[in-house]
Amino acid sequence: MLARACAVAASSPSPPDPGESGREVGRVGPFGLGQRARLDCVGDGFDVHYTIFHGSTPTVARNFAPTSVSTVITVALDDIDREILAHLHRDGRVSWQDLARRIGLSPTATAERVRRLERSGVIAGYKAIVDPVALGRSLECLVDVRLLPGADRDVFLEFVAGCDEITDAVHLTGRSDYALTVHCVGTADLDRVLVAMKAEAGVADSETRVVLGRPAS
Repeated sequence: MLARACAVAASSPSPPDPGESGREVGRVGPFGLGQRARLDCVGDGFDVHYTIFHGSTPTVARNFAPTSVSTVITVALDDIDREILAHLHRDGRVSWQDLARRIGLSPTATAERVRRLERSGVIAGYKAIVDPVALGRSLECLVDVRLLPGADRDVFLEFVAGCDEITDAVHLTGRSDYALTVHCVGTADLDRVLVAMKAEAGVADSETRVVLGRPAS
């Protein structure tokens, strides 16, 4: 049974030829469900529909901007795939045997499903989550940042990448340009980071909020 879908990026080196409209461009179903993708060119050929089929019935369709340098293929997930993802999200180091026992498949079938999720890009990777408090950085803050007009964003992003206290950054719409998650030893450490951002990274102003707590996971 096909269910909720998950989007995966795939490289597209050049715009399609309008003459290729309707051509099947390859089988994309990673779970042996008989899916295929058909390329439909619209207008001048730079607006693309990739339609995912199960049998002869289209299940998902997606439009892409004319200037896009990458194409998104939508991968259909079944209930077992989503159960695997839920377990791996909670424990990325679980063994094949233990994961197989939890979802009711053999270790071999479980491993193959996980590898297919990895190959399709649904699973982007695995990482160790470090507790900042264990490193002595118990002060957590959310910092909204606005850059100076004309500031070089690359300089700011290099600063963010090189600052150990900044553990997350997102680019925003609205008044602020970025929202940062910052973990510091104390207020003096936080002040040092804020001063350095303005002196070295083209930050015009910032608004800092202290995190009082997080819901138990």
